[in-house]
Amino acid sequence: MAAPPPSPEERRRMVEAGQLPAPGSGPDASVRARSSFEARHVAEYDDDPDGTRVCVAVSGGDPGYTETSKMAVEAAIALALRHHGMYSAGVLGRGRVGGVLTSAFALGHIYTRRLHMAGLVFRRVDPPI
Repeated sequence: MAAPPPSPEERRRMVEAGQLPAPGSGPDASVRARSSFEARHVAEYDDDPDGTRVCVAVSGGDPGYTETSKMAVEAAIALALRHHGMYSAGVLGRGRVGGVLTSAFALGHIYTRRLHMAGLVFRRVDPPI
């Protein structure tokens, strides 16, 4: 099991000891504006004798602040829309069940469309050799 988060007093002690960054000590807006990321994801289909592989690149701005907050907010909106009946489970989760699901699979195309509208870029690329 995960340990509970530290109390405010413990966090303050950890900041003073240099074990945690101080509030407000992150990169400023100009650094974040120049930051970006690109993540590549490879999917392989085990039952395919041809060894089909698909590779997708996801890219955007500063991953530590800007894009992470977009991903969290858009996931919450997708869940809220589903809760209020605007999208069926078949649209968001494709009606399937499983163990641990990625957010893209669990929330479906609604989530990826919302992320695209928020500025993230999804594109298919050649898989690595």
